[in-house]
Amino acid sequence: MQKKHDKKIKLFEQSIRSEHTKKVYTVCLNKYLEFPSSNKSKHATDPKKIEQHVIDFIIFLKKQGKTFAATK
Repeated sequence: MQKKHDKKIKLFEQSIRSEHTKKVYTVCLNKYLEFPSSNKSKHATDPKKIEQHVIDFIIFLKKQGKTFAATK
């Protein structure tokens, strides 16, 4: 199953023209995948559940005092 996700990630990366944007998005995606329960959410198909999980992740980062600059 991981290979299927790897292919999707590679396809996503190929759609990004800017090398800088690609690097930033990759770092952010990896941080998100490290977030607790992200294993459950990556198999979710309900857009509302995925949206809520992303919101939970952003709130988690804010509570830790992290900003976008912290991902660089």
